Amino acid sequence: FTANSFLVALGTIQGPVALGAVRAAQTLIGVAGVVIQGFENLVPARAAAVYGQHGSAGLETFLRTSMPRWFGYLSLCLLPIVAFPGFFLKVLTGGEQAGLEEPLFFFAFGALLALAILYMQVCLRAVEKVGVLFWAQLASGIVGGIAAVPVTMNYGLRGCMIGIIVQQLVVFSLLLRPARACLRKKASPDEGETVGGAASLESL
Repeated sequence: FTANSFLVALGTIQGPVALGAVRAAQTLIGVAGVVIQGFENLVPARAAAVYGQHGSAGLETFLRTSMPRWFGYLSLCLLPIVAFPGFFLKVLTGGEQAGLEEPLFFFAFGALLALAILYMQVCLRAVEKVGVLFWAQLASGIVGGIAAVPVTMNYGLRGCMIGIIVQQLVVFSLLLRPARACLRKKASPDEGETVGGAASLESL
């Protein structure tokens, strides 16, 4: 999830030091990108296959059983960085960003939120309800475009980070209800008979 409007505003208004702190945090949290990439390579195709064979009830079973595992992988990547932010920033920047650890915590939370959003996207794409994805991203972009300059000007680095999280929360809130509605669709008799088989397909 991009936040270009807030980053551009931060670099313009607060200067290179603040932007450098954000870039350093992004680089460190980029470790989580390995988990996100693995998720995107494996889970969507698997979810579509489960939905095709077992319907919405099977898809719900698949998502619920795989979710703790992927959040566990992501948390394991983030935990050392969040626990020792000063050490990792010192290693990465040579001490230039000492005392600017706060963006790390925002990006760590943002990574967890991004994975939750990806789960909802997987659900909606599996059932071919993709229109809401466009509107959610559009709404997030509009929020960023309107708020980036005034928020960064008044609240600085912290305001920029909060704004980025708010953009993600806009997407999250707009996708949550449609995703839950897809999973709550009453299963057909055939789906009900095959729900048990969905769990056996879960091997991620």
